[in-house]
Amino acid sequence: MAKKQLTKFQIWYQANKEKVAQRRRERYQEDRKYREKNLKVCREWRKKNKPWQNRERVVRNYMLISEFAAEVGCSPETIRNLERKKLIPRTTDGVQRRRYHPKNVYQVSRLVTHRSAMHYTDPKFADKQAAIVSRIKATWQKAA
Repeated sequence: MAKKQLTKFQIWYQANKEKVAQRRRERYQEDRKYREKNLKVCREWRKKNKPWQNRERVVRNYMLISEFAAEVGCSPETIRNLERKKLIPRTTDGVQRRRYHPKNVYQVSRLVTHRSAMHYTDPKFADKQAAIVSRIKATWQKAA
């Protein structure tokens, strides 16, 4: 497929894009009629196109660690500690922020209350914790 040839003006504009933008900004600041015309055109475009209605709603189906810890009823450090001990899966996005799905709150809150209620020396402690952890890992949902 052949490349589309640029016109002389397009080549010139690519080379002088910043100068053109600077001239427009200066004219906008100085020329009152130009500014009013520009605002009028913008208002008309917004009335006609209504961009706020066409925009898709961004649904955040994840929680950050502070929100997740508040829902669970513990501190963010407790959640990090559970991840270090591999009792809950570690979920991060591309920039190393922890993200949690809201459906994971119930299982993790059960684990936190179990760990705070039962004493570590109780023989039932390890079995109960292992059952809760296996259920968490089986039903864990990743945040998108």
